Amino acid sequence: MKKRGTIGILLLGLILIMATACGDGKEETNQQLVEVVHGDLTVSGRGNIYASNEARGFFGTSGMIDKIFVDEGDEVAKGEVLAELDAAPLELALIQAQATLAQAQATLAQAQATLAQAEVARIQAQIAQAPVQADLAQAQVTLIQAQASRTQAQVAFNMAEDNLEDAYDLYRRLKRWLSRNDSKLEDAEIAFEIAELEFEVAETQLVAADLQLETAELEFEVAETQLTVVEPQLEAANLQLEAANLQLEAADLQVEAVERALEEAQKQLDKVTITAPFDGVVVSVDVDEGDIVSTTTPIVYLIDLKHMELIVRIDELDIAKVKTEQKVMISVDALPEAKLEGQVTFISPVAREPVGVVLFEDEDEEKSYEVKIDFDIPENSPIRAGMSATAEIIVE
Repeated sequence: MKKRGTIGILLLGLILIMATACGDGKEETNQQLVEVVHGDLTVSGRGNIYASNEARGFFGTSGMIDKIFVDEGDEVAKGEVLAELDAAPLELALIQAQATLAQAQATLAQAQATLAQAEVARIQAQIAQAPVQADLAQAQVTLIQAQASRTQAQVAFNMAEDNLEDAYDLYRRLKRWLSRNDSKLEDAEIAFEIAELEFEVAETQLVAADLQLETAELEFEVAETQLTVVEPQLEAANLQLEAANLQLEAADLQVEAVERALEEAQKQLDKVTITAPFDGVVVSVDVDEGDIVSTTTPIVYLIDLKHMELIVRIDELDIAKVKTEQKVMISVDALPEAKLEGQVTFISPVAREPVGVVLFEDEDEEKSYEVKIDFDIPENSPIRAGMSATAEIIVE
């Protein structure tokens, strides 16, 4: 509503009031009570009807169109298949990926079995090494003991040898100066014999110690030889276990890579079909079966004819009264008998320029704001997108 129009209406109202008051100059003696009826206050706006829900179908991958299942004007349900690409190459790629995955999983299972065997071999090598190490340690103890015994025997032998020499020297000296019947000579003979016996005992002990030492040395050499046999076995088992771990890691990575390839192949196969994102009507089919298309080629244009929106302009004097979710009564120009009910869903925060050609800028020229109104279309209604309509927004 323009300001100039508002002022004109006010002036016309004042004139009518004054004319009524003057009348023919006669005083009215009868007064009549008039009931005031309060109705809904509305704000009007005009605009065009648009499809609030529309979609253009694109394939997610390139290829040749195998089937188109709809024609222009067909009604479709949400999830209905609209078109398909030739999926044979992608299906082959998927089958190959599945076969590769099966082989990779078999390789992984084999690597896991090899790792388990390597772990068993390492444990067996450790078990085999344990008694050998124990034998070697015992042989080392025996060798040390034999060396100590031999040293003790050598000391005893040396002492016995010294004692024997001393007894023999004493015996020779006494024999030279004393007679045969002398008792001291007899004592010296006895001492010499005892020393000689002790020497023989020490000599025997020394020989036994030598034999014991030789035996311990041989046992130690045998234990060392056995250890040199089992140590390479354990080292080989450790190397085998390390190699099995590396094989398992490689098999894991291979399975992961093939699973990704399989997932990608499945995604590509899923992209060969276009389905309806909502219930609607096919406006256009832009390709033919057999066409080669890319991901940027539009295939099908679909709109929802059961739910539309009316976009109207409300001038700045009335826009403050308009709120979202307010009830709206809609009249379609082409179908005056059709009365529809809608709801305000959006109010533009920015003013639009005046409709038409503006020759001179006028500061008093009122700006307008776009308001969107959603409404449902009755079944079998001839209402179409692009039609003009008037909206009565109920503000109170």
